[in-house]
Amino acid sequence: MRMKLKSLLYLTLLSAMLLGCASTKIENENPSYKLTSNAKTSDYVYYEALYPVFAGTEFKNLNKEIKSYVKARIKKFEEDAENAYEEMKNYPELLLGKQSDFHLETESVTYSGKIVSVLISLWYYEQGAAHGNFLYKSFNYDYSTGEFVTITDASEMSLEEISLECKNQLYKEKNADKAMIDFGTVPEMENFSTFTVDGNKITIYFDPYAVGPWATGTHEVHLNIK
Repeated sequence: MRMKLKSLLYLTLLSAMLLGCASTKIENENPSYKLTSNAKTSDYVYYEALYPVFAGTEFKNLNKEIKSYVKARIKKFEEDAENAYEEMKNYPELLLGKQSDFHLETESVTYSGKIVSVLISLWYYEQGAAHGNFLYKSFNYDYSTGEFVTITDASEMSLEEISLECKNQLYKEKNADKAMIDFGTVPEMENFSTFTVDGNKITIYFDPYAVGPWATGTHEVHLNIK
């Protein structure tokens, strides 16, 4: 009887271990990636960028787009920072040892079926400016087709439906500026180009000034996938 009980206990533990391994395998089926860094510092500029590079040839289009975006943003920042430094040299008392700063980070990588969503944040400051600037950039990519996904593709909603839902949610925010909200949610693709897909939820991101003044920061709207 003891041997039977021991055998039963062993089989139970073995089954639990196998089930645990199976569930772990399912959780790890999402594509792998590594974060790549790029940084530079000088007398007048400092920047750092941390962005994902995905493994596998099916991600070559996504990797190319992300790398091109980061490269273009850094190039423009360096040019603007150099111009700002040259202008500020005429006012040395205002420099105060400050540099132009640029920080690009990967905020999230989420998945929904064969769609991977990458959300990147960018904060930058140029010498002489009253304050820094902040923005989001997203990449939504179907790695089964090698194509990028739009908000209407992901949500199966029209731009008019998305616009209305965004207005309804943003109007409920404290100190909502309806005029800015109406302007920033006009049913045009560009207004809803920054979004991520996570399971059955879509999050749309609005940068400062898009649907409200700088002081209110960024804004988010959530949609449920049909």
